[in-house]
Amino acid sequence: MARTSFSNIARTFKPNTASLGYALFLAINAAGVWGGVFPFLPMNFQTPEVMFWFFLMQSLVFSLCYLASAVGVYYFPGPTRRFMVMLASAPYLLGWCCLIGAIYLHGVAQALVIAGGSLLGLGSAGFYMLWQRLFASFDADHGNHDLILGTAYGALLYFALYAIPQAVTAFLIPLVFMPLFALAIVLKSRQIDLRQPMFEDVPREHPQVYRRVLRDYWRSALCVGAIAFCTGVMRSLAIGDPRVGSLVNLLSMTGCLVAGVGVLVLWQFKNVHMNVTNAYRIAFPLLITSFLVQATLDGRPPSCMRCTAWQSLS
Repeated sequence: MARTSFSNIARTFKPNTASLGYALFLAINAAGVWGGVFPFLPMNFQTPEVMFWFFLMQSLVFSLCYLASAVGVYYFPGPTRRFMVMLASAPYLLGWCCLIGAIYLHGVAQALVIAGGSLLGLGSAGFYMLWQRLFASFDADHGNHDLILGTAYGALLYFALYAIPQAVTAFLIPLVFMPLFALAIVLKSRQIDLRQPMFEDVPREHPQVYRRVLRDYWRSALCVGAIAFCTGVMRSLAIGDPRVGSLVNLLSMTGCLVAGVGVLVLWQFKNVHMNVTNAYRIAFPLLITSFLVQATLDGRPPSCMRCTAWQSLS
């Protein structure tokens, strides 16, 4: 019995094209967007001005892309459901080129950072929507398994990036890693049955269904948004101290690894029911308590603790 359970768990952690592609994307996105591109770019480049403009433009364009996609899917469902990987790859590649150029072209560094943040926001939003569409096209168990497995492997790949020399990583991301996870989407999208209802649905023919979806799921969306806001506040600390951004990245990916592995193991012993609202009820008290505790601490000791933690991690 124990051997059978171990064999099932081993099969659960066996990667495939979709999970590995998503893992690589998640690792690169953590390096490129979460903490502001930068555990892998020179520390002297990460000035408060550079970080501020990058975060601002990336987050604004990322949000606008999702809003535009929601409107586009409703009014033009056909074109917006195609797997047009090049539309996401081109701005993602150009965004990284702008950021690399900003390191060497000091006279136009701010303009390149603004352009890079905007293009990376556009490209990363496009890739997220492509992955969401891909996983949604699988059956529920298959899609959830690949999504969670990719999240766990994404953390491992992120940690592995630290083994590559910093001067090389910035060039490998747009030239090697991005084409690999884009290729994974292309290959898997060719296996999708486009006759599924999700690809043939015309929203304007039955708007009442979408109104009901908004009415039923706005609480879950609010929960996700609230947690995202809290994590965004923590990441904004990188504007004042870039080392904090890298540390937050490391801790975030560690959390992804623990959560992904935990869910996959539990999946083998019992039916795991994922409920966003219930998860929020557990996570929110921990988050708000952390904010309250942080607000009562003196500024100097936490800074010292961050530096010590960063030195130990790097």
